[in-house]
Amino acid sequence: MAACYEKILAYDEMEDAARSCIKADKNFVKGYFRLATALKAKNDLEGCIKALESGLAVNSSNGDLKRMKKELTELQRGETVAAYIRKCEEQTANGDIGGAFKTLELASRLDAGNPDIERMMARV
Repeated sequence: MAACYEKILAYDEMEDAARSCIKADKNFVKGYFRLATALKAKNDLEGCIKALESGLAVNSSNGDLKRMKKELTELQRGETVAAYIRKCEEQTANGDIGGAFKTLELASRLDAGNPDIERMMARV
């Protein structure tokens, strides 16, 4: 049922159907994948990762779950770096150069060699 809802982009219903699958059979790995897919589509990245981790606890070698988790982890990392860059711009505009530098250091730990970070480091 969850796969059908995915085809028509009904992600709330897909989430509910996937949760029902998991409730019926906690070892049904596809249920966790479909739940993660629905949560990702709804931009609930934290919930999506929890669903993936729950599925991987059932079957740690499932390729679909592992791929999606890797993809989500990269997406979250990118969002965190972008948030650090926005914060640095705000700190720079407010004259907090020390804070901006520390923020950029945090960003560069997550994404060394990022041209936006390097450009801002040169400014700070």
